[in-house]
Amino acid sequence: MGTSRRMVLFSLVLALVAEAGFLANWWIMSSHAAAGPGVATMAWAWPLGWCLLLVSGMLCMQLERRLSRGLDDLEQGRTASIMLLRLLSPVLMIIGPGIIVFYAMIMVLTAVGVTSAEAVAA
Repeated sequence: MGTSRRMVLFSLVLALVAEAGFLANWWIMSSHAAAGPGVATMAWAWPLGWCLLLVSGMLCMQLERRLSRGLDDLEQGRTASIMLLRLLSPVLMIIGPGIIVFYAMIMVLTAVGVTSAEAVAA
């Protein structure tokens, strides 16, 4: 399995975990009538954002492959572009969704904390 396939698969796993976190947050908040419009918006906006990150990362990988063909001598401009594209594609496909997973988990923990404190106070 190639590196690009592994990155796409790992990005998909991260996107699904983040979406599960957003849906769990929405479920927790709406069960206590505390869900605002932003909670629901994240649940449907994240898949669109992930698709944008995935397509951008795949375009960077394709452009990097196209630029690296026939690179016999070290052309400084092309070499620097290739290096930047090789850096940018994992950032778009792995780091971006990873940050969103972290954010979704913090939202879930916050929702649990807010709703449990609300239940204790009542």
